[in-house]
Amino acid sequence: MAQLPPDGEWLIQQNDGVVELFHRYTEEQLLQFDPADANATAKAQGEIHALEELDAEQKSFAHFWCGYFHAHAGGRVEPDRRHPMPGNVLMRVDDLGSYETEARVETADLNAATIVTSELDGSHLEDFGVDGEPLHRPVLDLDFPAALIPSSTPEHFHLYLNHAVTWAGYVELLDALAKVGVLEPSYVEASKRRGYTAVRLPWIAKAATS
Repeated sequence: MAQLPPDGEWLIQQNDGVVELFHRYTEEQLLQFDPADANATAKAQGEIHALEELDAEQKSFAHFWCGYFHAHAGGRVEPDRRHPMPGNVLMRVDDLGSYETEARVETADLNAATIVTSELDGSHLEDFGVDGEPLHRPVLDLDFPAALIPSSTPEHFHLYLNHAVTWAGYVELLDALAKVGVLEPSYVEASKRRGYTAVRLPWIAKAATS
């Protein structure tokens, strides 16, 4: 069971395989869904976005926990088959238990593919770098919880990784991400001066600049 901020008035829990979002005191239920069903989970995410009973902060946490319960559900219903990152190369790999397998076959058939790679497929001229080599869009396998929460700025996001690192190691990661353009160098330099990174809370809009 998880409590939504600020005071735990709303709770979200999984009970007998069903996730429920409800009021702590009145037990008013706002939604319930089967987290093993990808389509039901997606529908629930949409319903959360439309809930008038929750504020922006509570919705952000509810979205996170819906994703968490889905990621840890067993016996998933087959999700809609859509390319998660159109323009990235698809491949078929039959031995998914090994990182070292050489039996990798590129395919454009989504039904035949088993993995999506970081490499751009070359369908556009801008898919190649100045050296003529294909560019890459990061596709990462994380073995710990993570949350990607929309910023108040359209098409901007804040990434939270539940994985503790040393400050020295974190600075190396920040510098590498700035070097390849994933993070703004000015944001990284300011963070290094402060001794931490920070983002606005989901319900706080960016102040207008003159």
